[in-house]
Amino acid sequence: MQTQNELQDRWNRLCERLHVEGELAQATFQELVARYSEPHRAYHTFTHIQECLKQFDVLRDHGPNPFAVELAIWFHEVVYSVRRKRNEEESAIKMVSFATVANIDSKTIEIATSCIQASKHDHFPQTHSEQVMIDVDLAILGQPWPQYELYTQQIRKEYAHVPHVMYVLNRRYVMKRFIDERPYIYFTPHMREHHEAQARANIARELHSLMLL
Repeated sequence: MQTQNELQDRWNRLCERLHVEGELAQATFQELVARYSEPHRAYHTFTHIQECLKQFDVLRDHGPNPFAVELAIWFHEVVYSVRRKRNEEESAIKMVSFATVANIDSKTIEIATSCIQASKHDHFPQTHSEQVMIDVDLAILGQPWPQYELYTQQIRKEYAHVPHVMYVLNRRYVMKRFIDERPYIYFTPHMREHHEAQARANIARELHSLMLL
């Protein structure tokens, strides 16, 4: 796992490529650290961003606009609360605010916005950039079972205020949609080849373990 200094170096490299002024880049990184360190987060932390970036590095050369997608990855969970319904929309607003002040070009902003909104997982991706975004965001589903099991425990912690029966019913509904309503979980050939089978096995195992009592 990367250290915070290594993450900051990576953020700085992205900002340099997007011609973001140094002081703004540093201030924004500190805001990202503060956001992803909020106490109500268990899974949606900087560790999740690191894992997304790790998966993205495998996919970044498979399509256009890698800097826009990477910008979206950094911001896609910057606003996060399980009690709110507009996390992705508000995260996109935060990204646009930063990018506008930084004078990032409108095409990059447009692509990054669509990628953040795609991470809501309520529609099929319309572009290759959105496909990459969805696949890196859902990469955890296709990891070995111990890593996946830890993810489920962290998600439950974020929903600790929800009664057990209600949580089980809602979690089953959400996870069943990935295997019942989609022809496949991953959209890029690499992720489908290397992680689809594991993701389906993990979800099936979790569904089997979700008991009402």
